[in-house]
Amino acid sequence: MHPKDASFTPRNQPETAQIFVETSAREQCLDSSRTDIQMLTRIRQLGIYPHGWDGADGKAPSQATVRDAECFTRLLGHDDIYAPSISLATDGEINFFWMLPHFRLDLGFYGDGTYSYYGMTTTGDEFLADEVSLSTPVPAQI
Repeated sequence: MHPKDASFTPRNQPETAQIFVETSAREQCLDSSRTDIQMLTRIRQLGIYPHGWDGADGKAPSQATVRDAECFTRLLGHDDIYAPSISLATDGEINFFWMLPHFRLDLGFYGDGTYSYYGMTTTGDEFLADEVSLSTPVPAQI
């Protein structure tokens, strides 16, 4: 029977088709324990903050800022990354901050297709850059 046929309904599908649909739906559920999913969720939460979100003149993040932060998150991978603290600055910048025993890193997005970062190891080695293209990965040392 063709789906455009007026008599076609999900109820008269073969039982195997219904099992396939239910299995596919379960497999498409997001794994909320994945670090990248948690990061994307937080970015999207920040993405709906309105102007004045801080009770003063805090700027809402632009759609481009949210898109850039999401893009970067997708480039990170999810199996071998520590979850950063993700926050919104009053100028509309989305910041990722990692504070690890041996290293700390502050990374920010303004929505112009670039990111900036500052990092420091416990031994005092510093890493910093401004206006790095989103297509450029963070240096391997970081």
